Amino acid sequence: ISAAATLVIDSYPLDQDEFAMRNRDLSKIRSDLVESNRRIAVVAHLYYRDLVPEILEKLKGIPEAFDLIVTLPTWGNQRIEAMVRESYPEAVFYHAANRGRDIGPFVDLLPILIDKDYDAVLKIQTKRGYYVAGKMRPELGDLWREEAFDALLGDQKRIIAILDAFRTQPDLTMVGPAPHYLSLEDYPYHDQGALAKVVLDEFDANGFFAGTMFWVQPSCLKPLLGNLSLSIPSFAPETGANDGALAHLIERLFGHAASAAGRIMSAPV
Repeated sequence: ISAAATLVIDSYPLDQDEFAMRNRDLSKIRSDLVESNRRIAVVAHLYYRDLVPEILEKLKGIPEAFDLIVTLPTWGNQRIEAMVRESYPEAVFYHAANRGRDIGPFVDLLPILIDKDYDAVLKIQTKRGYYVAGKMRPELGDLWREEAFDALLGDQKRIIAILDAFRTQPDLTMVGPAPHYLSLEDYPYHDQGALAKVVLDEFDANGFFAGTMFWVQPSCLKPLLGNLSLSIPSFAPETGANDGALAHLIERLFGHAASAAGRIMSAPV
């Protein structure tokens, strides 16, 4: 990504099969959700099959009906789909190219989420990886995931309070786990903020929720689409790099955009 202020970011075209699957799935999701009158949705990125039951159990605590949109890789997903359908027969699925980890598929869904004008959308994932000095620390990944789930889905009282906040405080745009809110001063953009300036002009922001699990009012993320035309082909095929990729810039932009549009709130664990 160029450090210059430009509306152009690199594009990495999908192959023919990926392109066809993307169009098919997104079209079906939009069609399936068009008749729904539910006011909240969950976008769950289910990558690690053994962690799926944990997420499905946590979602049972949501006290009202919600649309469940599952993003998952294009391989090894039959068992994941079966587990989800057993608990949520009306769930819809996006089989995404291996681009941008959980963030690439989510931005592909943003136009649908924004058009539905949900009161709030929960973005959650089967997060396992946590890197310290370039080395994966699974035990820290487990702690991170548990803290996020407790903050966002700890119990019905917590969930009701979060949803009531979105519905009674029009300026509230995002709620995330308090321990995972990081300062942009301490964890800055790797492009020196060039992309953020293009998307959000000169609006300053304090931080973001690392790990990209949060409740959000989806319309606050609209600048990522309008100014960047961001979609999954914007992300390079996954190489395993854990620092400096577009996904890490967008992770920060989520919080920045939410701050620009209103107010972020941290939920304790």
